Amino acid sequence: MDTKCVFCKGRLYCGRPFCPIAAKIKHMEKRVSSLKQEYEAEAPNIFVGRYGYPDVNVGVLSVEHYKDNDEPKKWAKDYYSINQIIGLREELINSGKKLSVHTPKVNHSKALTKQGSERLRDSEEHNESSKLKQELQDISMAQKPSNVEVKLSEMPKPKLNFNQHLAPTNIMAGLSQLKIISNPDIKKATYNVNDADDMKTEDAVEYLMKKNYDEYSIQKLLAGGVLGSKEERRFVPTRWAITATDDMMGKKIKEKISENQELDYTLFFGGYLGNYYMILFFPAPFSYELYEMAIEQNNTAERIKGIVPKYMHDYEGFNGRKDYASDTAGGYYAARLSILKKLDALKKKASVLALRFVTNEYWAPLGVWVVREAVGKALDSRGIRFASKELMLEYAASLSFRKYNVDLKRLLANSFLLNNILKQRTLKDFEMNN
Repeated sequence: MDTKCVFCKGRLYCGRPFCPIAAKIKHMEKRVSSLKQEYEAEAPNIFVGRYGYPDVNVGVLSVEHYKDNDEPKKWAKDYYSINQIIGLREELINSGKKLSVHTPKVNHSKALTKQGSERLRDSEEHNESSKLKQELQDISMAQKPSNVEVKLSEMPKPKLNFNQHLAPTNIMAGLSQLKIISNPDIKKATYNVNDADDMKTEDAVEYLMKKNYDEYSIQKLLAGGVLGSKEERRFVPTRWAITATDDMMGKKIKEKISENQELDYTLFFGGYLGNYYMILFFPAPFSYELYEMAIEQNNTAERIKGIVPKYMHDYEGFNGRKDYASDTAGGYYAARLSILKKLDALKKKASVLALRFVTNEYWAPLGVWVVREAVGKALDSRGIRFASKELMLEYAASLSFRKYNVDLKRLLANSFLLNNILKQRTLKDFEMNN
C-alpha cells in the first residue's frame, strides 16, 4: 500500500517543515562523492530485478562494514524506526548487471571448433557471465554476509527507491566484476538442496523449513536460483521470490495444522511502524480474509458517525485460492504466513479475519517484510478470548471506532468470511443453547 510520500517527492504536501526523504538523498549525495570504483566490502544479499524478464538486472548488495543493513527480523525485534531503517539501507550499494536468468551452459570443446574472433568473444562473455552468476549464487547461499571485491563499471548514483514490496534500495551502480575473497558461510542443508538435482522447489522449501530456515533465508535461495530441479533452476526476481516463498511456506503450514483442534474466539491487536493489525480467530477450518485500509485524519462530523475508508481486500475459503491475490498483493501472503505460523505454534486451526490499519506514522513504504513483522508483533500480544463471535465482533467494532473512527459493521457488511461463519452453527454454539 503506497503512501503520499511516493507521490509528494519532497514537495511538502504532508505539512512538515522539511522532507525526511529529501534530507536522506542529500546525505547520500555526500557519501557517493567519497566512494571508490573498486573496493572490498561485505555482501549480505543479491537483488534480481524483474523488468525485461528473462534478461534482467542482477546484482549484489554490498557495504564496506556490515551492521544489520539487511536484517528485517532484528529491525522489528529492536523496534528500529523508519529513519533508522532507511539509514541502514542507504549505506548499501546495489551494483548490478544485465543477465539472462538462465545459467549458460558452456561447451569448451565446441568453442574451440568455432571460427572467427566474434565466436571466441561470445564464448568468453558466456564464461564471464557464468562465473558472475556462480559468485552471486554463492552469496545467496551464505547465511552471513560474504567478503567480496567489487569493481564498478561506472561511479554510483544516489537514488532512493521506495516500493511496497521490497526494502528500499539506495545507491545504484553498474557492476563490472565481482569476486568472493573468503569462503562463504554455507550450511550443510543448503548444500543438500543445491546438490539434489531432481528435488522440486516445493519439496526443497519443506525440507528447509524442517531445518528451521526462516522465510528470509529461503527467499534468498529462491532468488539465487539454488532451489528446484537442476534443469529448471534460474534466478527469480526478488519481488517474485518473496511472495512465492510466503505462499509456499504458508501452504505447507496449512497442511500441517489441518488436523489440529479449533482455536476459541480470540482477538489480537498490535503492530509496527504505523501498520496495525486486528486479527480475529473463529473456531473453524482454516479460511482467511484480509482488509487493508489507510487511516486519515477526519473532521468532527465524521468522528461522530464513523467512516468506511477506502480499502483493499482479498479472501480464500476452506479450499484455498488458485489465483493471485491481486488487490492486497504480496501483503496478503506475508500476513497469512505469520498467521499460520502462530496457529502452528498454538497447535490449533481457525478461520481468520485480518484488518490492517495503515496510519500516517508509516510515511515511507519499506517493503512487504513490514507486514510480516507487524502481524507477528500483533500476534505476540496477549490475545483476548470471547465466549461467542457476537461478543468478539462487538469488541472489534468498538476498538476500530475508538482508535481509527472506522465503522467496522458497515465495512464488513459484505465480508465473505463473516457471512459464511455467521450462517454456520458450530458444536460449541449448539452446546451453549442447550
